[in-house]
Amino acid sequence: MTYTIDFSTGMNLAIIPESEDAATLQNLYCLLNTTLAEVPCYREYGINKEFMSRPIHVAKTMLVVAAAEALEKFFPEKKILNVTFAVDKDFPDKLMPRFEVVDNE
Repeated sequence: MTYTIDFSTGMNLAIIPESEDAATLQNLYCLLNTTLAEVPCYREYGINKEFMSRPIHVAKTMLVVAAAEALEKFFPEKKILNVTFAVDKDFPDKLMPRFEVVDNE
């Protein structure tokens, strides 16, 4: 199964997801959208966002590495297949990644 997490469009979160796949997609979105140490009592959850103050070409690489590390820790059964970045014409330095995550075989 391929899960697409697109930060240029966002995601509506549900308290009770309609399926197991929807729940997995929502969990992946939450992990990739959470800053490391942001969750009280679960400080190791999320991704390291040190990339935010770096030049855009460096930040993209750092974001992909941080996301891969978080997936390896919290979803070892998943892996990143592809990452692309959308460009906001008003904010060209804003990172809007689109992750394609698949089951790790």
